[in-house]
Amino acid sequence: MAPRRNQSEDSGLRLLRRRSLLAAGAALPVLAVATPASAQTTRVVVEPSIVQQTILGFGGMNHPGWIGDLTAAQRETAFGNGAGQLGFTVLRIPVPEDRANWSREVATAKRAGELGAKVFASPWDPPASMTETFSGGKRLRYDSYGAYAQHLNDFSTFMRNNGVNLYGISVQNGPDYAHDWTAWTPARW
Repeated sequence: MAPRRNQSEDSGLRLLRRRSLLAAGAALPVLAVATPASAQTTRVVVEPSIVQQTILGFGGMNHPGWIGDLTAAQRETAFGNGAGQLGFTVLRIPVPEDRANWSREVATAKRAGELGAKVFASPWDPPASMTETFSGGKRLRYDSYGAYAQHLNDFSTFMRNNGVNLYGISVQNGPDYAHDWTAWTPARW
């Protein structure tokens, strides 16, 4: 024999069911109207045996020119794999346009690499001597492409000579957003 509910429990459950039904009934038409027709016919298939993309890791950026370098303890927290550590596996660093500032990037990049992180670099601007202004802002002069490539190579060599093997280096940070730094058009890529 099933236990019997008292009348107040019964009315509470009916009220809850009615509220749930009314809430669901009110929400469903809104969802149906808000769903675009194309989304109703879209089918997504996840096939875990077929690799579409490889995620190299997760991490962050260190920019000593803006906020100062990470401390030794912060490096361990960010890139270490122990208790209370984040275990980041990717570090992005800037390529300062002024060679005198390249050494700022070494300590954190070196320790991150020692702890197994991939380190890559992105410049915000080429050296000022290689740029020109135009109606859209600032850009690399056409006659400076070779010098800029050498600048990036020199940064890579500097980092390697200081114990940091760069995983990669980009031509520009945010190439399609040039509010404060060098503009690049798709044709220039």
